[in-house]
Amino acid sequence: RRYLWTDAFGVLNFVTLALREESTRNTYLSAAGKLIDTVHACLGSPRSNTYPMAKLEPGMTSPTAYRGLRIGKLNAHTPSDDGMEYDGMYWHYLDKWLFALTRYAQVSGDRECLQQAAALVKQVHPAFFSGEGLYWKMNVDLTIIPGLEFTGPNSDALTGWLVYSVLNTQLH
Repeated sequence: RRYLWTDAFGVLNFVTLALREESTRNTYLSAAGKLIDTVHACLGSPRSNTYPMAKLEPGMTSPTAYRGLRIGKLNAHTPSDDGMEYDGMYWHYLDKWLFALTRYAQVSGDRECLQQAAALVKQVHPAFFSGEGLYWKMNVDLTIIPGLEFTGPNSDALTGWLVYSVLNTQLH
């Protein structure tokens, strides 16, 4: 069982441990890399045919054939709820994951991981950004959840900008 929020902090913890002790650096970076691959394989794929995810559009890349990462809730429903009971895609989980990928790439030198983070941004940003702000939660197929049509000002836009800035700095 995977949970995106917890896994993002797991990657960050492995990276921090890798920096603390040179003799175990490769062990912890390897563990972080395996966790990243596992998350992409599990949460980057639909849980079943009943709860489909959006397929990649032409020109998009992903470790799977789908856009985005589910959060990994045990309960699922189509459409998802406007609360936190059912699976979906949460912006504040995705931004933690993007930061974890960027931090791992920075320490390990893994440019492919940076490219995966940039690809994830390109996959989900058009769905989450309304022109007025960011939706905090989307269905797993990246459609708007009834009751969450209003984005309004929220801290997700600020954290998105910060994470995008950190990622962009590492890419260039």
